[in-house]
Amino acid sequence: MFILIWFLHTEHGLAFLATGDNIQMITSQGVNTDNVIIFGVGLSNALVAASGALVAQNQGAADVNMGVGTIIAGLASVIIGETVFGDKTISRALIAALLGSVLYRVAIALALGLKLGSFSFTPSDLNLITALLVIFALVMPKMKQKFIARRLHDRNFSSQQGVQQGDVNEVVALNNVSLKVNSGDFITIIGSNGAGKSTFLNALAGTFPLDSGQIVLDNEDVTKWPEYKRAALIGRVFQDPLLGTCSGATIEQNLAMAMKRGKKRGLSMGVKTNDRKHFKEQLSILKLGLEDRLKVRTGLLSGGQRQALTMLMATLVRPQLLLLDEHTAALDPKTGGMILDITAEIVQSQELTALMVTHNMNQAISMGNRLIMFHRGEIVLDIAGRRKRTSRSKTFSCVFPNCAEKKVSQTECCFVRTVFRAVLGI
Repeated sequence: MFILIWFLHTEHGLAFLATGDNIQMITSQGVNTDNVIIFGVGLSNALVAASGALVAQNQGAADVNMGVGTIIAGLASVIIGETVFGDKTISRALIAALLGSVLYRVAIALALGLKLGSFSFTPSDLNLITALLVIFALVMPKMKQKFIARRLHDRNFSSQQGVQQGDVNEVVALNNVSLKVNSGDFITIIGSNGAGKSTFLNALAGTFPLDSGQIVLDNEDVTKWPEYKRAALIGRVFQDPLLGTCSGATIEQNLAMAMKRGKKRGLSMGVKTNDRKHFKEQLSILKLGLEDRLKVRTGLLSGGQRQALTMLMATLVRPQLLLLDEHTAALDPKTGGMILDITAEIVQSQELTALMVTHNMNQAISMGNRLIMFHRGEIVLDIAGRRKRTSRSKTFSCVFPNCAEKKVSQTECCFVRTVFRAVLGI
């Protein structure tokens, strides 16, 4: 028990915890989650083997049926423990599982001693009921999540099901995109839904492989690098405030994991005493009072607080490139404005190179030194510096000739024309 508590507080242990809690977050912090999962399966099997050896030693014999019901009892113990005692910290979760096993055994003893007239429970009846309850408690939340996810998937992508490369219904997410980003550029990215904005950022981050082309970052060809390896050079803030942090870890543990982005993780303590002072200094920049709540679980924070924390985590180790994917879209206007102020301050103070996707035209025009516009997977507008606000000489048909040639629908042309005029202030 104490060895597990110690391990889960180490650098490797925190990565282990985050992999089970939020695999997207820990991948963006440079952890190879495949290796972590393999290690976790190996560790669990080792613990099972050790437990079986102890039981066999205690009994003085071993039998193939000795472990029947053990998994059910273990799952029931964990569920009861977390429900009764909670799992706010790593230590508390492990102790809750231990106390849950005691309560489970007490419940069995009471049930077996209960008699209602001629009716009474037998051990086999109790095992069946326990198994059904545990299965129901574990499976139903997962089934609900999958059902909701499937409905959203069917709703958004039903028109593209069965489409293959080269099919007449194929939609090219990114088409001949060529963009050179200078050091220190703060580029805002606009475009309609499905234009390729977020896909472009995901391609840079390594979320999926490219069909063709190259991605060069800091004179390094990272095209074939996996996502976790690119994380050493790239910081990310997601649209969903829940994706950027580990809910089950405290604020200081999240920051400790961010401090190791792009570095090797060992068995030293994840949160070091010397780091806490640095964490407090960095959190004070946010002006949210989080510097006094280092040991609070991140899952208890508001969406705005979590997004601000994600912003800090993404830049705690200075990235070569910062990707901001509509990071204020899920927040209310007041909180979104606060996050934008924090973004501007951090980008400016650290002189970061950043790409920010937004649907807000005011943000696109006022923030950054350069603006690009995506449409149908292509960059149709790229203006920088003074031209971003003063360029009025370009005609719409010159920038987007497909409308003039009637290669796209009038609805698309109207949308792009409106955005174009808003950007140039026409």
